[in-house]
Amino acid sequence: MANFIDLDLRLKQHPITKDIVKLEDDFAIKMAIKNIVLINKKEKRFNSNFGGNIRNYLFENLDIISTTDIISDITTLIYKYESRISDLKVSIISNDSNNINIQIDYKCLNTKKNESLEMILRKVR
Repeated sequence: MANFIDLDLRLKQHPITKDIVKLEDDFAIKMAIKNIVLINKKEKRFNSNFGGNIRNYLFENLDIISTTDIISDITTLIYKYESRISDLKVSIISNDSNNINIQIDYKCLNTKKNESLEMILRKVR
Protein backbone atom coordinates (compact mmCIF):
# COMPACT_ATOMS: atom_id res chain seq x y z
CA MET A 1 0.00 0.00 0.00
CA ALA A 2 1.31 3.43 -0.92
CA ASN A 3 2.09 5.85 1.87
CA PHE A 4 2.47 8.99 -0.26
CA ILE A 5 0.02 9.75 -3.05
CA ASP A 6 -0.09 12.85 -5.27
CA LEU A 7 -1.79 13.75 -8.52
CA ASP A 8 0.28 13.74 -11.68
CA LEU A 9 0.40 17.42 -12.59
CA ARG A 10 1.02 16.54 -16.22
CA LEU A 11 -2.66 15.48 -16.14
CA LYS A 12 -2.13 12.16 -17.89
CA GLN A 13 -5.24 10.01 -18.20
CA HIS A 14 -5.42 6.43 -17.05
CA PRO A 15 -6.15 4.35 -20.19
CA ILE A 16 -8.95 2.33 -18.61
CA THR A 17 -10.58 4.51 -15.94
CA LYS A 18 -9.99 7.83 -17.76
CA ASP A 19 -9.12 9.43 -14.41
CA ILE A 20 -5.99 11.47 -13.81
CA VAL A 21 -3.11 9.15 -12.99
CA LYS A 22 -1.92 9.23 -9.39
CA LEU A 23 1.71 9.14 -8.38
CA GLU A 24 2.74 7.00 -5.45
CA ASP A 25 5.69 7.05 -3.04
CA ASP A 26 9.00 7.63 -4.89
CA PHE A 27 7.38 9.09 -8.00
CA ALA A 28 5.24 11.46 -5.93
CA ILE A 29 8.29 12.74 -4.06
CA LYS A 30 10.29 13.21 -7.28
CA MET A 31 7.49 15.25 -8.84
CA ALA A 32 7.15 17.33 -5.68
CA ILE A 33 10.89 18.09 -5.65
CA LYS A 34 10.79 19.11 -9.32
CA ASN A 35 7.90 21.46 -8.63
CA ILE A 36 9.62 22.98 -5.60
CA VAL A 37 12.78 23.70 -7.58
CA LEU A 38 11.11 24.94 -10.76
CA ILE A 39 8.45 27.23 -9.30
CA ASN A 40 9.45 30.86 -8.82
CA LYS A 41 8.26 32.99 -5.94
CA LYS A 42 4.86 34.60 -6.47
CA GLU A 43 3.88 32.04 -9.15
CA LYS A 44 1.75 30.00 -6.76
CA ARG A 45 -1.52 31.62 -5.86
CA PHE A 46 -2.34 32.13 -2.20
CA ASN A 47 1.23 31.20 -1.23
CA SER A 48 3.51 33.84 -2.72
CA ASN A 49 6.55 32.75 -0.65
CA PHE A 50 6.59 29.25 -2.16
CA GLY A 51 9.43 28.62 -4.61
CA GLY A 52 12.92 29.88 -4.96
CA ASN A 53 13.69 31.67 -8.24
CA ILE A 54 16.34 29.07 -9.14
CA ARG A 55 15.85 29.73 -12.86
CA ASN A 56 17.31 33.22 -12.36
CA TYR A 57 20.74 31.61 -12.05
CA LEU A 58 20.58 30.60 -15.71
CA PHE A 59 21.40 34.17 -16.68
CA GLU A 60 24.34 34.51 -14.29
CA ASN A 61 27.96 33.66 -14.96
CA LEU A 62 28.28 30.29 -13.27
CA ASP A 63 31.32 30.21 -11.05
CA ILE A 64 32.06 28.62 -7.68
CA ILE A 65 30.13 31.28 -5.76
CA SER A 66 26.95 31.05 -7.84
CA THR A 67 27.15 27.24 -7.89
CA THR A 68 27.38 27.24 -4.09
CA ASP A 69 24.41 29.63 -3.95
CA ILE A 70 22.34 27.33 -6.19
CA ILE A 71 23.12 24.30 -4.04
CA SER A 72 22.34 26.21 -0.85
CA ASP A 73 19.05 27.60 -2.22
CA ILE A 74 17.84 24.23 -3.48
CA THR A 75 18.76 22.49 -0.21
CA THR A 76 16.93 25.13 1.83
CA LEU A 77 13.85 24.96 -0.40
CA ILE A 78 13.58 21.18 -0.32
CA TYR A 79 14.05 20.93 3.46
CA LYS A 80 11.48 23.67 3.95
CA TYR A 81 8.73 22.22 1.73
CA GLU A 82 9.37 18.47 1.47
CA SER A 83 9.19 16.63 4.79
CA ARG A 84 9.06 13.11 3.31
CA ILE A 85 12.83 12.87 2.73
CA SER A 86 16.10 12.87 4.66
CA ASP A 87 19.85 12.77 3.91
CA LEU A 88 19.60 15.36 1.13
CA LYS A 89 22.64 15.98 -1.08
CA VAL A 90 22.50 18.48 -3.93
CA SER A 91 25.29 18.89 -6.48
CA ILE A 92 25.85 20.58 -9.79
CA ILE A 93 27.07 17.90 -12.19
CA SER A 94 28.15 20.15 -15.02
CA ASN A 95 27.26 23.45 -16.49
CA ASP A 96 27.76 25.13 -19.79
CA SER A 97 26.55 28.41 -21.17
CA ASN A 98 22.95 27.24 -21.62
CA ASN A 99 22.30 24.51 -19.04
CA ILE A 100 22.60 23.77 -15.35
CA ASN A 101 22.61 20.04 -14.53
CA ILE A 102 21.46 19.41 -10.96
CA GLN A 103 21.82 16.08 -9.15
CA ILE A 104 19.62 15.59 -6.07
CA ASP A 105 20.19 12.53 -3.86
CA TYR A 106 17.97 11.76 -0.88
CA LYS A 107 16.50 8.99 1.23
CA CYS A 108 12.75 8.40 1.18
CA LEU A 109 11.46 8.20 4.76
CA ASN A 110 8.83 5.50 4.26
CA THR A 111 10.89 3.06 2.18
CA LYS A 112 14.38 3.96 3.50
CA LYS A 113 15.62 3.67 -0.09
CA ASN A 114 18.21 6.02 -1.53
CA GLU A 115 16.79 7.87 -4.51
CA SER A 116 18.31 10.13 -7.11
CA LEU A 117 16.86 12.84 -9.32
CA GLU A 118 18.62 14.66 -12.12
CA MET A 119 17.23 17.93 -13.41
CA ILE A 120 18.42 20.05 -16.30
CA LEU A 121 17.62 23.75 -16.29
CA ARG A 122 17.86 25.28 -19.75
CA LYS A 123 17.78 28.75 -21.17
CA VAL A 124 14.98 29.03 -23.67
CA ARG A 125 16.29 32.15 -25.38
